[in-house]
Amino acid sequence: MEKDYTVTITEVLQRKVQVKAFNKEEAKYIVEQQYYNQEHILNENDLVVQSFKAKAA
Repeated sequence: MEKDYTVTITEVLQRKVQVKAFNKEEAKYIVEQQYYNQEHILNENDLVVQSFKAKAA
């Protein structure tokens, strides 16, 4: 007899961005602002990890 299952798909996207800054806090802030301004849009080319987990519903 078939049962219902819930499958969770998890993807992790990652991209390295180089930026000039006076310190790492400023570098992080600059890239965060660029990200929120949609200057860095991660896509399938940035996929580094994927996993699938199933459990009975």
